[in-house]
Amino acid sequence: MMWLPRALALLLVATSVSPAFAARKAHNGDVRLKLEVARDGRTTWTGVVSGASKRFGRSYKAENYYETISDSLLHAIQSLAADPGFLDALRK
Repeated sequence: MMWLPRALALLLVATSVSPAFAARKAHNGDVRLKLEVARDGRTTWTGVVSGASKRFGRSYKAENYYETISDSLLHAIQSLAADPGFLDALRK
């Protein structure tokens, strides 16, 4: 199999974290990414993936916000890795 150069462009479209304001409430996070796969200067695939997460923790603690957004990003990447169109574009 011959190796062909590809490029992956990623744009962070949106990110948000809704904080927990009361005890035992969850931080809710969302991430949306727009991606493009190109080969030899031509776009072979374009898509949008998103991820969401919910984490329990105290409000106004930076690590709770970081963990929430990090988990949301991981879920978006998992969604991307399961996308048949994206995987096909990488194989071509």
